Amino acid sequence: MIDDAECGPYSASCDTLRIAHLQAPNISVIATEKGGHVSEQLSPRSEAEFFFISESEGRVEEAYVVVSPSQYFEGNDGLWSTFAMRVGNPPQNVRFLPGTTSTSALVVLPEGCLGASTECESTRGGIFKTNQSSTWSDVGIYGLGFENNLGYTDNGRFGYDTISLGYQGSGNPTINHTIVAGIAGSNFWFGQLGLSPQPTNFTDLNNPKPSFMMLLKQQNQIPSLSYSYTAGAKYRLKEVLGSLVLGGYDASRSRSSDLSFRFASDQSRDLTVGLQGLFTNATGANTSLINAGINIFIDSSIAELWLPLDVCTAFEAAFGLTFNSTAGLYLVNDTLHSQLLTQNPTVTFKIGDMATGGATVDIVLPYQSFDLKASFPVVAGNSSRYFPLRRAANDTQYTLGRTFLQEAHLIVDYERKNFSVYPCTWEVNSPERIVTIPPLRATDNSTMSSIDGAPKRHGFSQKKIAGIVIGILAIISILAATTWFFLIHKRRDDPNNDASAHSSIEVVIIDQQATTEVEGEAKYEAEGDARFDPLAEMEPQDTFEAEGNFKFLPGEVMGVLPIYELEGSSVEETYVEYPLDLKEGNWI
Repeated sequence: MIDDAECGPYSASCDTLRIAHLQAPNISVIATEKGGHVSEQLSPRSEAEFFFISESEGRVEEAYVVVSPSQYFEGNDGLWSTFAMRVGNPPQNVRFLPGTTSTSALVVLPEGCLGASTECESTRGGIFKTNQSSTWSDVGIYGLGFENNLGYTDNGRFGYDTISLGYQGSGNPTINHTIVAGIAGSNFWFGQLGLSPQPTNFTDLNNPKPSFMMLLKQQNQIPSLSYSYTAGAKYRLKEVLGSLVLGGYDASRSRSSDLSFRFASDQSRDLTVGLQGLFTNATGANTSLINAGINIFIDSSIAELWLPLDVCTAFEAAFGLTFNSTAGLYLVNDTLHSQLLTQNPTVTFKIGDMATGGATVDIVLPYQSFDLKASFPVVAGNSSRYFPLRRAANDTQYTLGRTFLQEAHLIVDYERKNFSVYPCTWEVNSPERIVTIPPLRATDNSTMSSIDGAPKRHGFSQKKIAGIVIGILAIISILAATTWFFLIHKRRDDPNNDASAHSSIEVVIIDQQATTEVEGEAKYEAEGDARFDPLAEMEPQDTFEAEGNFKFLPGEVMGVLPIYELEGSSVEETYVEYPLDLKEGNWI
């Protein structure tokens, strides 16, 4: 445990050190300025870089990637803090939003602005021209493979190209020959950077292509398959930009706790939480908007909240909303908008691991979180204010989109298969405090749980096996010595003892050995869902085998002792990456 004495004068980094130590005791976190000087305060990223030290391997690795915000708030379904990346060779600058559901990068093609105004390219975050990139390798047109449950049907022109995160000179990594999908439809107005590490299959299910996140990990650009994201909030302070950290998280962005959630068994809805309560003070008193808890998916790829019809009806009554059937939205006129601004009601989301029971965390959204504007093609004609609430047809559509992530900080760890949702904090001039999420190593005591949260079987480690064997040997030696001692002294102390009248006691230990066999090697891959491919569900087995035979010849006192065998298992858990089911479709 790290205490205040260990932090010394660097009190600002104390919490960071404690968090890192709790996550992985063999990992230490240090802060150094680029010039090598250790600052007394935890410096922002512009002044300091963070590394983690693996004590077992004795080497220092860069701990994370902070993706540069574009400095813009933009969008056709609200004003969102976008991020920057460069695609192709020579690089073309585009802006994107993080996609927690997608696995690859999405970029807008010139076809996405055909017949539109001259401002279209800019309003969509810039376009990518495949014919101007010397490294573009075309694959074909396929469905995007996500958000189908919400009725999104856009296709993409898939290929391979180079992606560099951030603007030129940002220092962010470059990945060559990664999957890029060009879009021309309007389901997704901006491009996206897929954060899911699941692989993609085009035509051959036996030839999965690694995701962007997986390539980052394989090329040692990030320490683990993990990330954190909060959408930022234009209405907070002096416009708070979004935060996207790959391989870690910014501890200054939220109030952390020990609460974490397990991945759901459905790979396409892995970031599912239990919405146990939903409250508002819009009517003056604290009013419940939901009758019973539901499981709901957190998804940054979309803006709105998709909730059951009865919950939407409760929102209508509390906020005075009217549903516009033509637009399929809750449009807000100027009168209602002014009233809600003056009233400034809040909505509290009580989140747990399950729909009922267990620990919970409250995420509170002010009305400003819901005060969004929609423009073409979300609405026809002029832009209009709207309340980002959608009527879900069934439980597969229950979703918390980017609106929720304005006030929530999402931290996801694919290697340990858990995630956390914390309420954001808003402090003026608060410096970054990046905490690395270390990899799950073969020697790590952390457990990679099965996708449904049930713990997998564990075998004995080599150290435990050796300890057990040594302990048994010690006990046998003590028993043998004790028996010999008492028997010899008893014979000496017996006045009627006659050596010729008694048989001597002979204890012979033979074949005293303990062999330990350890097989297997660690393989960490993002777990998938067997519904895509029945052959993909391979039951992981942990096999540690320790064999020790302790055989004793019969003696007059000890008799026959049993044979001791230690059995265990420990082939390291193997996770199979399941392919996305991308079906070839029509363009646009």
